[in-house]
This record gives sequence, C-alpha cells and structure tokens, in this order.
Amino acid sequence: MTKKEIPFELMHGAGNIFMIINNDTLNVSLDELSEFMTKEYPLHFPVDGLMAYRVSDVNDYEFIIDFLNPDGSHGAMCGNGARCAIKYHEENFEEFPNESDSVKFLMAGTIYKGYYLNFGGYISVTFPNEPIVKELQLQTDKGLIHAFHVYNGSDHLIIDAINHGINANDFFQFDFRSLAEPLRHHADLPNGANVNLAMTMRGNLIRLRTFERGVERETAACGTGALATAYVYQNHKMNTNLSVFLGNYPIDIQVQSGDILTVKKENDSESLSLIGPAEFLTVDEAFAMYSDFQQRIQ
Repeated sequence: MTKKEIPFELMHGAGNIFMIINNDTLNVSLDELSEFMTKEYPLHFPVDGLMAYRVSDVNDYEFIIDFLNPDGSHGAMCGNGARCAIKYHEENFEEFPNESDSVKFLMAGTIYKGYYLNFGGYISVTFPNEPIVKELQLQTDKGLIHAFHVYNGSDHLIIDAINHGINANDFFQFDFRSLAEPLRHHADLPNGANVNLAMTMRGNLIRLRTFERGVERETAACGTGALATAYVYQNHKMNTNLSVFLGNYPIDIQVQSGDILTVKKENDSESLSLIGPAEFLTVDEAFAMYSDFQQRIQ
C-alpha cells in the first residue's frame, strides 16, 4: 500500500499535530502504517504522530485508537492524540447530545473515557489509573540530574527547572535539546522516556517543555507529560528536589505552543482528567503551525 492509498485528516491538540485515518474503511496493518510513517511519509513537514481509528465491535467501548510515533513505534498512550480522537469520533460518527454524555475508547490496552465540552471547544479525557512514580538520580555529562519517573500509559521524566538553575525569563527559549536528549536515551531507562522540564509559577500554573520519545525532538505540547507533571507537583509538594508549588487541582499547564492544558482530579476518585483544545487543520494550517513553533524554539 502506498501513501496515495491512505487518505488522512490533520488535527492538533494544544499544538501537537497528528494525522488521523479511518481504519475501518482502510484496514491497514500496524506494520503498513509504520512503513507509511517512516518510508512513505506524504507531507513536507513532520507531525507528532498518526492515529488509526476503528469502530469497536464490543459493548465495553465505542472505538479503538492505534497510535504510531513518527519513528514507526507504537503501543504508548498519547493524551493529546486521545483528545483529538474523541473530537474525530464526535464529528464523524456520534454526536453527543449534551456535555454530561461521555464516550469510552480503547487505547494502548486501557479503556478511557472522553467528554466533548463547550460545543467542542475543549475535549477532556479521563485516565482511570493512578500514575506510578519513582525518584531517580541520573548521572550525565552535565552532572547529577534529579528526576521523577512517571508511568501513566507512557514513560515520563519530570525535571524541576528552578532546582537545576534554569532562569524563568529564559525558560521557553534556552537550549532544551542538549539537556533532554541524553536523558531520553539514558542507560538507567531501558524503555527510554519522554523528558519534561517544568517550572512552577504563581497560583495553579506550571510551565512545561517536553522532548518526546518516538518523535525525537521537542514538541509543542504533550498531554501525558502535562498530566504526569501536575501529578508529581501535587503529590510530592514537600520534596526538596521540587520547587515550591502552592496550587491545587485543577492545575493549568502552559505548554510550549502557548496553549493551556488543565489537569483535574475527579471527585472521590484517583482518576485524573486532561482538558484542552483540539481542532481539525488543513495542510496549510498545519504547516503554518509547525513553522511558528520552529521559530519559537530557535
């Protein structure tokens, strides 16, 4: 199967740009999709992943999403991709009568619940499992880096910017790649990890930059990274390796695109919800978004 035989749409979630296909009609295997992403890629600019949508044939959930990274790897959860998939489902297959209605879907082996808020202005996805956190001391050429490893369907490192001497005025501009890339491939992380640099601000706001595994560069946003960051700062407030954070849920995460992702704790539950924008894009709009992001980080 060649690239001309795989029609796709483009979407973004808080600045993450994705391709999405209806795999009910195409029936493309994961191996074929991996080859498509790595050898037959059809665009003149990169995206942050591809999602293959399938309608479910069981009653437990309405649809299934297979997510592939640009390097062809798959199997991890993508929070902003999931939010785009919820909007894709609502726009094409099932109109939600009101905002209290939810949709369930399967992604990376877990069933998630999604909501269509503010007439689609915001999309929410609820993570049913509490994140798993482990503190790490990672030896690098730049010295010892203290990090929190978080698994929430994807592997993340959370690094506190202030405790590592990064200036608040320089947070979104400094050379993040030189810090993140060695950690992304660190020997103490057999599966690798997304690298997140966080800076606490006033109130409930945290700034965030993410270098993503499988994308192998900094991205404009990361949904699971935002959720992992909010969880660490809320649940480890007294840890001396984190700067002071006085906020509480809901926590706003400002990502590199400038958008805000909100992490909310569900009532009487350990579940966390990730809330933010998700929109369809034309090819020209996606290229402009990518170009603007590149200028932002140069």
